[in-house]
Amino acid sequence: LYCKCLKRELMNKIGITFCLIIFLALGCSGYEIEQKRYQVEKAYFEAEKLVDNHSVKPELRTRDDYFLLVSAYMQVFNRFTENFPNLTSLQNLSEPEVEASNLAGKALLSASALLLSAESTDSAKKVLDYIIASPVMLKQHRFDALFAAGNIAAQQGNWPSAENFYLQL
Repeated sequence: LYCKCLKRELMNKIGITFCLIIFLALGCSGYEIEQKRYQVEKAYFEAEKLVDNHSVKPELRTRDDYFLLVSAYMQVFNRFTENFPNLTSLQNLSEPEVEASNLAGKALLSASALLLSAESTDSAKKVLDYIIASPVMLKQHRFDALFAAGNIAAQQGNWPSAENFYLQL
């Protein structure tokens, strides 16, 4: 009888320990995703801070100034792709993954706007085309990219392309 009690107590302790290990493992996996989102967020706020601290007025910035700011925003996107390489769609994403996608989309839109200001239209169009085609960019970012691409096409006199972009809105 004493052995059965010890055996039952040992099995209970093993079961509790096993449950704790599983609980900790599940908790740590969520922490890892949150940590990755935080890295994207940190890169985004560093890029925003660089733009704010870059004391040159926009009308006085050189092309090099613009490309410095663009590279900061592109680092946000690079951090996003490094931290979330397996994302293929917006369906079934966790909240941290959606937040990271949001920051990456904002960074790409800001980079394209800066490229337009630097009169690097072709590079800006490539960034916008990526946003439009990407399955992991939020609908609002895709909408903004379509609108901007339509405006670029209209300014260049490419009316069929502009109309195509606007129809996708």
